[in-house]
Amino acid sequence: KHWIEHSCKHDQDASVICSDVRLMSGTSHCNGKVEVLKGNKWTSLCSPTWSLQEAQVVCNILGCGAALSVQSYEFASYLYSTFTMDISCDGTESHLMDCQSNTTHETYCSPQQLAHVNCLGIMPKPLLSLSPFYNAHTGEDELELKCTIPIFNINITVNFYKVNESQPFTVKKLSKSEQSALHQVTGLNILDTVKYTCQYEHKSVGPAHKSPHSDARQFVGLRLMDGSNNCVGRLEMYQNHRWSPVCDASWTLQDSQVVCRTLGCGTALIALEGAPFGNGTGPMWMTDITCKGTESLHTECHTSSGNKETQSCKAVTSIVCSGALEKANISLSPPHMAFKKKDSLEVKCSLPNLHMNTTVYLKTKNYTFIERLPAGRSTAVLALRDLQLWYEGQYGCYYEVEYPGHILRSPDSETVHIFVDDLKWALRSSYSPCSGNLEVYHNDQWGTVCARGWDLRDAHVLCRELDCGYPIDMVWWSWNSQENGPIWLHEVSCNGTESRLQECQAKPFGTNDCNHKEDVNVICSEVRLLDGPNYCAGRLEVLTENHTWGAVCSENWDLQDAQVVCQNLGCGPALRAPGSSMFGHGSRPILVTDMNCTGSEGQLKQCQSVSLTNSTRKCGTADSAGVVCSAVKLLKGLSRCSGTVELFHEGQWMPVSSRGWDIWDAQVVCKEIGCGFAVSTKEGTAYGRRTSMLWLEDVNCNGTESHLTECHGNWNEHIDGHGETAGVVCSGHLTKPSLTHSPELLTFEKGENVQLNCTIPHLYVNTTIYFYKAERTTPVAVMTLSSSKNSAVHTLSYLDTSDEGKYTCVYDLEILGHVFKSEESKQIYIHLGKLQFRLVNGSNHCSGRVEVLQDGQWGTVCDDLWDLEDAKMVCKQQNCGLSITAPGNAHFGEGSGPIWLDDIHCAGNESHLGQCRANVWGKHNCQHSEDAGVTCSDVALKDGPALCAGRVEVVHDAQWTTVCGRGWDLQDAAVVCKQMDCGFAVFASGASPFQQGIVPIWLSDVNCKGTESKITDCLVTTGNKQNCSHEEDASVVCSGQLPRPTLSRSPTSILFNRGDKVQLNCTIPKFDVKSVVYFLKENISDPITVKTLSREEITATHTLGELKTSDNGRYSCQYELGRQGQNFKSPESAPVKVLLGEMLIRLVDGPHHCAGRVEVFYNNQWGTICDDFWDMDDAVVVCKQLRCGIAMSALNRAHFGKGAGPISLETIVCKGNESLLSECQAEEIKRNHCNHEEDASVVCADVKLLGGPGNCSGTVEVLHNDQWGQVCGHNWDLQNAEVVCRSLGCGYAISAVNIAQYGHGPGPFWLEDVICDGTETSFSKCKTTFSTGVGCINGTDATVVCSADILHPNISMEPESGEVTEGQALIIRCSVIDIYERLTFILHQISNGTSSSLFAPGSNGSVVFTMTGGNSTGNYTCQYVAHVGGRSFHSPHTQTLQVTLAPPSTDYTAVLVILALIVVVAAVVIFLNRKNLRRCIHKDSGLEEYTNLQDMENCDDSNKRDTTDTAERYFPAEGKEGTTCQDHSIAATDSMNEHSAMIDNELLVHD
Repeated sequence: KHWIEHSCKHDQDASVICSDVRLMSGTSHCNGKVEVLKGNKWTSLCSPTWSLQEAQVVCNILGCGAALSVQSYEFASYLYSTFTMDISCDGTESHLMDCQSNTTHETYCSPQQLAHVNCLGIMPKPLLSLSPFYNAHTGEDELELKCTIPIFNINITVNFYKVNESQPFTVKKLSKSEQSALHQVTGLNILDTVKYTCQYEHKSVGPAHKSPHSDARQFVGLRLMDGSNNCVGRLEMYQNHRWSPVCDASWTLQDSQVVCRTLGCGTALIALEGAPFGNGTGPMWMTDITCKGTESLHTECHTSSGNKETQSCKAVTSIVCSGALEKANISLSPPHMAFKKKDSLEVKCSLPNLHMNTTVYLKTKNYTFIERLPAGRSTAVLALRDLQLWYEGQYGCYYEVEYPGHILRSPDSETVHIFVDDLKWALRSSYSPCSGNLEVYHNDQWGTVCARGWDLRDAHVLCRELDCGYPIDMVWWSWNSQENGPIWLHEVSCNGTESRLQECQAKPFGTNDCNHKEDVNVICSEVRLLDGPNYCAGRLEVLTENHTWGAVCSENWDLQDAQVVCQNLGCGPALRAPGSSMFGHGSRPILVTDMNCTGSEGQLKQCQSVSLTNSTRKCGTADSAGVVCSAVKLLKGLSRCSGTVELFHEGQWMPVSSRGWDIWDAQVVCKEIGCGFAVSTKEGTAYGRRTSMLWLEDVNCNGTESHLTECHGNWNEHIDGHGETAGVVCSGHLTKPSLTHSPELLTFEKGENVQLNCTIPHLYVNTTIYFYKAERTTPVAVMTLSSSKNSAVHTLSYLDTSDEGKYTCVYDLEILGHVFKSEESKQIYIHLGKLQFRLVNGSNHCSGRVEVLQDGQWGTVCDDLWDLEDAKMVCKQQNCGLSITAPGNAHFGEGSGPIWLDDIHCAGNESHLGQCRANVWGKHNCQHSEDAGVTCSDVALKDGPALCAGRVEVVHDAQWTTVCGRGWDLQDAAVVCKQMDCGFAVFASGASPFQQGIVPIWLSDVNCKGTESKITDCLVTTGNKQNCSHEEDASVVCSGQLPRPTLSRSPTSILFNRGDKVQLNCTIPKFDVKSVVYFLKENISDPITVKTLSREEITATHTLGELKTSDNGRYSCQYELGRQGQNFKSPESAPVKVLLGEMLIRLVDGPHHCAGRVEVFYNNQWGTICDDFWDMDDAVVVCKQLRCGIAMSALNRAHFGKGAGPISLETIVCKGNESLLSECQAEEIKRNHCNHEEDASVVCADVKLLGGPGNCSGTVEVLHNDQWGQVCGHNWDLQNAEVVCRSLGCGYAISAVNIAQYGHGPGPFWLEDVICDGTETSFSKCKTTFSTGVGCINGTDATVVCSADILHPNISMEPESGEVTEGQALIIRCSVIDIYERLTFILHQISNGTSSSLFAPGSNGSVVFTMTGGNSTGNYTCQYVAHVGGRSFHSPHTQTLQVTLAPPSTDYTAVLVILALIVVVAAVVIFLNRKNLRRCIHKDSGLEEYTNLQDMENCDDSNKRDTTDTAERYFPAEGKEGTTCQDHSIAATDSMNEHSAMIDNELLVHD
């Protein structure tokens, strides 16, 4: 409804609750990687304890049904920045925060540790169908109920119900992938009114998840067949155990009405003749049924003799019900994502074939095309030839059918979008034009492509279009994308045969919710194999640095060289390395010879070779090298000899199904790829699921074949694309086992028991595990595994020193008479006693980088999970008190040895670090930049602004305690400062100025001389603290490590003008002591001002009033804390600049003065601006300051190239209303995270419109020689205006007519005789003649009105009050400035809740509507439709005018007066007639004639002729043919509309 039109109250206000959990990177919102909203940022969730119970809570939150799995389908090796949570749910919680969880923190984890969820999804309603059948055994008809559900890869329970019964009457279990459940009901009776329904459910964790019930179904013995749906077709009746058609003799529309109602298909539209849906099979039923049309079931209709078989009926009954009107389908042919100008295409609207006359409406943005289809046709086609930009937009359709007295409309179709653009594609990376993020150039801007829907076929088309070989990277997601422009496309879909990516299908540009982590990333090969049987075999060609292809000479070409090619292309192992042009002679020149690869290189260009120009060899095209790779490969395994099986088929890699897969099939694969013997077969879930539509199933090999393609198998298509893939483990590489120990401690005590657990990656038969201790050749234990186990345990009992050392394990297995042995596991260490630590690079022996001695070598500890509890164990072992800090990120410098420990976790109750849990020795995911450190002390200053200020706490009994402040003075504080290496004591307080402590109070009555080295060396009391509270905690401020203050300026502008006022604010930490603040200026030795702050104040202010040139410069501040006889100063703050003058700006390296890289003249040199936070508001100010046109785009990533000077400004924030860039908030470059690849750019329009109501209408001005000037309107037309509107992003041109109100600009005339063809992207590309600048010959200023600035219409009415009486005429005038080719005005009326509209063509920009009396009340608005150049544009509505009906008068005096007047007038008329008075009254006051037509014959001839002509012009003479009184009134109304200009000057009174 329109704004403010409603019938609501505020207790009906709408609300929204959005979840703070989402699933990303999946196929829908119900599966994928878990992300949680932390602050304002979405972060991946890492949870080591993640299980189905936690996953169920996520599914509950998202309304996605049951949790099916927590499996990850990602196989990347990078780390994620995540939000870590050890969480435990029972599956019934409504939110993750309701579960039990521990402290959360930021960390990094691998993809395998990320929380993933695969939910069942929204459970759609099942479909219930009823089918009768004859049971020959019982001799009865029965009813089969079939409940169809979506395909799930889980077990499902289906319940069948009778309507209005709460319990199911039968339950069916469906196994994985089954889609329907069946149940038979015996004793079918067509008169039975029982209705059935069904429902399905799944139980995973918590309560069962149930679908909605299906629609209720009742068997009625009727059906419509062979139509487009169940509501149209040939009528059939179930009788005598079979379905048969019904004869149309005596069949009526009323009978059809009951059939449609019975079938739940709405209203009968027509009963067709001529059997358009066929005659059906079997005998035909003749029925004498007679229906009124109101019955609920056909069995309620009258029949005298029932149904009989007939052989004489010539036609069957065919019916179309209103339920047959399904949504039309709209499509483009060809279905390209974008089309080039001058292309041709067809827009097709397809509808169900109803065999009725149909009217199809094909809608565009500005038009509706209508096509009437005769009965039998079901497709309307709009052919678009010679495509131009104005064909762009959305297209949709619907259709209407007529039936007696009504018109029925279908639902609207979906929409398709036509884009007219010759797309350009590029792969962006720093090292190759054939790899990187995919970008597309659309709408004059580069943007990325979302990876959703992207597959190998799309990549093949792209690589082919870019002349870049084949796609070799199978991961399309750009997790580390740095893009921040538009994401133009998603759901790209190619069949793989297209020559250009533009010819593929895709969702409309810019209509996605992707983020840049989902950008498509493609790596195309720099090698290709041509003229072979498939992608993996052929003549070799390589891509040169100049992006041309060349061949390789076959001299010294061998299998190792071929292996690099096969590996690079993602094919199976190299089988042959043929030469002598086995695959024909190519046309490319041979570039290199004597290729020498080891086989381990990633790319062929990494191999040694000799350029043919530097060689004495004579290689021709007949000597080109070839490659034959295996068309079978293994994916996602732990080595090249294990994984899921894929086969190259019809240009794509396709999976092989596990159905029927056995060891002999696996044997052929291992043989083909050169990996020895098959060890085992595994389903693909061992390596991750695979989705594909096409599968090779039921493979049957005998083991002797050389290639998998020689075995029997079937290629089958699966609708859902999911299934289990065949897996193989070959003997060529048995994966290492893993060895762990339990408990997972770093060290052990003598006499303890430790279990060694050796786990192998797969279940094998005949497997033996061997446990070894270092430097021993014989195993310490040997164990044979059963086929159901994949691990063995060896226990080291009653540990002693002889058990210390390194341990490993291996396994072997026997297959087909051969024994295969694995590699050794990684070593683990068994230690007894405490670990040996040291602290390195600290200020004393109690601080530094933590290093631990292991296997005779010092190594570091990684800072993952490192915290104060872990550091506490180190301090305790070093006899250094407790930990004050536990810094990471190599705070004390990077170590150089091994990283021994990671993920240490101490609970706090251990006696030394060796009793804490951690990863096994040497296992980590860290670098030395993450080395952990510790600062230990038995005294600390807590909760202060810096390390050297705060509440005094000391260590006692391995815990922190506070000091009672009674008697606390500067001598006591001096000892603390000395002990902490914090300089001198500045301030001492016993009144707890900082936050009060919560630990026990230990010391009181401290009395130090000031010479002691530790606070505990002073005279203290430990027993006199009973009456001491934390309000008396002792506190200290030391002179050392005073934090730097912060200086800011207000306002935050970059530059200032003379006379401005600037306020400098210096903020210091809160020490709760008096302080002095010094304001400093560069090159001036003394402070410019000094401010004293009280204990409570932290900010000092200095104002620079009425700025002058001498105030230019850098300012800083520092503060001073003092005690008697000594003062201590802080470091200076970071400087703040105060600069006077205007900051010059320019746009560099763009196509014109108003587009390019932004550079500013700052600090006496030109520099660039970093693109952090750069947006359109900033660009608007730049364009305004440069007096360019409107800002078109704010570009980043050095769109116009990298600058060479300094980066002057790091961030700039404008509101858009500033006149100069210097008035915006900005920061100078401080951190070095910006480089010239992030230079900001702007594109301003080189044309602008002035004098109009907005930026999209007015007088045209163009930029020439850095000056704005006018365009001469001579020969100015709509095509020229079209280009101006497109250049400004203002839509389409709707007027090129001169509008005087826009005025003339101040500049010269630059252009005349402009000629555009309407397709140019910029006005500067049109042909033109440069004017002399002095005037415009034979013309005026060129003006434009674009569709984004369409003129507002005006509305007025008579009477102006809006109050009319019954029968009184209401005149409403709608108008607009007369600039359009053709106008249609629309008058909208809303009265008593209903709306209506009147249409009238405009003349001279206006029209008059006339209404009469009570029907004219209500609210009125005007609108117009401008018809310009074959397009139509709707204007906004005018303001609303209200018309009300004046109440009838109840003054009886007035009534009597009126009656008296009537009597007097009647008497006068009688008197005059009696005397045959002939008179004509001529009035000279502007009203032309008042005439008594009855006495017309007595007037003089001239008066008679003039008066009669005037009267007959408006009212035909009574008695003329075809006229009535009603005709007169209609003529009067039409006349007033036609001659609105004369209404104001003429008045005719007709007696």
